[in-house]
Amino acid sequence: LLNSEISFKHIVKYCSLNKDADQYLKENVQKKGLSLRSIHRIQKLARTIADLDGALNIEQNHIMEAVILKVNEGLFEVKN
Repeated sequence: LLNSEISFKHIVKYCSLNKDADQYLKENVQKKGLSLRSIHRIQKLARTIADLDGALNIEQNHIMEAVILKVNEGLFEVKN
């Protein structure tokens, strides 16, 4: 199972956050008005970042990077 294939019902199991990461994500949900779908995409991306970092758990720095990448992803689209 790839991180991108994690279903909604398995987010909690495979993408659980530590206390600081959870708090940071909640703050950004309120500030940026993120949808539930966006939150799940951020968590899955953070899981990938944590995997690449060799971390067993998703930590605040992984969530921070995922939020930056997901919230700003439209800024980097190439237009013809």
